Amino acid sequence: MERTPHCNFAKMGRHRLFKPQSIFWLALCWLAIAAFPPLPWMSGVGLDASWIWGLNLAAQSNLLFGRDIGFTYGPLGFLNQPIIPLTPAAPFVTYVMGMYAAWLLVLYRIRDHRVFALFAAFVYVSLAIWLWDMYEVLMIGLAVCAIIGRRSRLPVVILAFMTGAAPLLRLHQLVAGVALLAFALWWQRDSRRELWWRSAPLVAIASFTVLWKASGQDFAYLAPWLRSSFEIVNGYTEAMALPGPMWQVATGIVSLAVAVGLALWIAPATVVPVAVVGFLLFKHAFVRQDAHAAPFHFKMAALALLLWAPAIGLARKEAAAKTFAILMLVLGLFISVPIFPYIQENLQDRLTLRYPRHFIPGYLDFETFVAGRAEGRKQEMLPSILDNNAKLAIGNATVDVLPNQIDVIGANGLRWSPRPVFQSYSAYTPYLDAWNAAHYRNDTKAPGKLLVHWQFIDGRHMLLDDPLTWREALLRYRYQQDVSIGADPKWGLLLERKPVPDQFQPVTSQTAEVPWDQWIDVPLRGDREHELVTMSVHVESTWTGKAIRQVLRGTAMFFEVRYEDGMQAVFRAVRANLASGAIVTPLPRYLEEVRPLFNGEWKRVPDIVKIRFQTNSPQRFEPVLHVRFEKLRRIVPGGLGN
Repeated sequence: MERTPHCNFAKMGRHRLFKPQSIFWLALCWLAIAAFPPLPWMSGVGLDASWIWGLNLAAQSNLLFGRDIGFTYGPLGFLNQPIIPLTPAAPFVTYVMGMYAAWLLVLYRIRDHRVFALFAAFVYVSLAIWLWDMYEVLMIGLAVCAIIGRRSRLPVVILAFMTGAAPLLRLHQLVAGVALLAFALWWQRDSRRELWWRSAPLVAIASFTVLWKASGQDFAYLAPWLRSSFEIVNGYTEAMALPGPMWQVATGIVSLAVAVGLALWIAPATVVPVAVVGFLLFKHAFVRQDAHAAPFHFKMAALALLLWAPAIGLARKEAAAKTFAILMLVLGLFISVPIFPYIQENLQDRLTLRYPRHFIPGYLDFETFVAGRAEGRKQEMLPSILDNNAKLAIGNATVDVLPNQIDVIGANGLRWSPRPVFQSYSAYTPYLDAWNAAHYRNDTKAPGKLLVHWQFIDGRHMLLDDPLTWREALLRYRYQQDVSIGADPKWGLLLERKPVPDQFQPVTSQTAEVPWDQWIDVPLRGDREHELVTMSVHVESTWTGKAIRQVLRGTAMFFEVRYEDGMQAVFRAVRANLASGAIVTPLPRYLEEVRPLFNGEWKRVPDIVKIRFQTNSPQRFEPVLHVRFEKLRRIVPGGLGN
């Protein structure tokens, strides 16, 4: 009798090639590779590129933060925002690969919880498009290691190092780092007698100290830099406020509230880091509710790991945390795809490893990549190349650009002498504006030439963004010639510094109390050849307005003007800086009317005859604005013309 072969299915199962553990490791490694950092590919022209050029040029020129530069991105901020080939290759590659290695360590430390680890890896992949936001996500991951792995020495020490380094990259990351580090140390408090636990705060302090000095900075200017950064952060929430769909804000508020509620229920120790980091993410997303809103829920999904980790093994709590984390990921895709349609393609290319296959060789032979980008950069920068006459007129003189386009400095290899807040739209407060104006008064540091171009941000008239700085420019610079750039024959003006500055002498003034949305006449119209009129406006927020500004964002203020030729225009204003005394007559409407301001032909610019102030939310401000008009006469030394 023929025997049927016996099959031992249990034995075959033990020798299967694709065991659950093997599938898990394959998936985790696949996602880890999919999250490989992108190669730097920032476009070299435009508004955003300009402040990135500023960061990189500041580092290249060894400018001191707090003395020469005021910006919330610190002395190492150029590592988050590289301009290839300007950004030094070695520090950038070390920074990016260091973050990636730390993330691989996080995945390895949480490997015993498979679903949790795979979700964390996928969240990191979904955020990989926003390289500059990965620092915060990585700090969250390191804090999670403190929950999952008892005595997580290395992750906590790395978190301490990153906390100290955070302000040199982006100041607000320091707040998130401190909250997460304090939480991680508290969670590991049973190790407090061990040296590594006690030394963690010292590691943070030491990393800041060493990196601050290594980046060429001076501790004498640390306090001024922190002060200027605080001013920028405080002013940004109103001056750059941009509303968007309220349903997005509602989802953000609900998401943050649910996260805090879950933290109280699951593990009260997580409340502080979840609330602090979540609020920072919320403000970053919804003060300027444009593309900033896109990654919010992705980052909230990363923050949800702090809720999920302590809930592992607790059925109801883990289910709630897991549901919240997945919901945040789904909302992230739902909200971000209409804003960035290419996110789907980016995610697909990462999950199929198309991007990593391209990125990995680039980092392995970074010099070749840089050489290739250098050639491509030449083509990208063509729209920022000055005409030959302008280059000859500038020569070897130092240059600054008003109001914003710093990419022109980098594209043409000019000697930059920047205002401390080198983008005018970021000089949100009188303190910052006065700091910039003082730079133009300094005969030693002030630029020999000024490039002026016509550019509005959010409808804000550029002369009203930093009025004290423009008044100094009017006194100390004169028109030299028109400037064309790229394909734009009427890009701007070139100004030269006067041997002896003019002066403004007050003539008379007049005050008024003005309600919102009411036309008023502009008084003190006098000699249009030698006199101008400034306007100082003081308007206070109500308690409601102050609360909404701190919790969400400020409210835009506008003023509508009527010129003597009948033309009307509406400009957005930086409320804080209007108190400094902005020039309102003459107030140019286009570049051709800026030229007369610097060649002394003020009468060629029509006067403003009426003004009214407007806001979309008058209940957030006091009902009466205090307005002071002042007439100033220009005094030319020696009686010479301008």
